[in-house]
Amino acid sequence: ATHVFFPYWPFVSQVVLILSILVGLSLILGFFVRFFATIGVFICLHFIWYGYEEQLYAVFFAILITLIIAGAGRCVGLDYYFYKRNRGLWW
Repeated sequence: ATHVFFPYWPFVSQVVLILSILVGLSLILGFFVRFFATIGVFICLHFIWYGYEEQLYAVFFAILITLIIAGAGRCVGLDYYFYKRNRGLWW
């Protein structure tokens, strides 16, 4: 994987930064929580698998998995208003 990402590390680092900001904003606002929590899980797995020695990412991983399973954002957040109008597969 290093020979694929190493030449493009500025692009990859910008993508990880932008996605991390979007995950954080999504969790704060409560909008598209499941979708962005799934992206956050992949970011956490990236840092865990590639040897970042911080246990904080394991905690974030567990929190994001809990948010995905519980369907967070649908009672206190913008997802409440979104899903109230668009009932269907996700509700």
